[in-house]
Amino acid sequence: MFLTTFAMVMALAAADPPPAATGATSADASQTPPAQPAPSQKPKKDDANKVVCEETAVVGSTIPRRVCHTKAEWARRSRDDQQEMRRIQDAGGNVSE
Repeated sequence: MFLTTFAMVMALAAADPPPAATGATSADASQTPPAQPAPSQKPKKDDANKVVCEETAVVGSTIPRRVCHTKAEWARRSRDDQQEMRRIQDAGGNVSE
């Protein structure tokens, strides 16, 4: 089976004509540099508006929940959480305000 398929692929590859030349010989084509793709707008690595999603565990469920926020929102949430933990630790574990 493999040999039959291999033979058919080889026969088709041999039967395909080479790409049509545009008036240039193969020697000319090998000397010209390949065309450069147009430069595209790549998002910055620290783009604050890029949406990032995370899977979070839900208490009492085996199905995680997908939460999506922008990078700026994730940074703000992380900073707020750190400030709250610092406040609790500074209060000696006393969480009353």
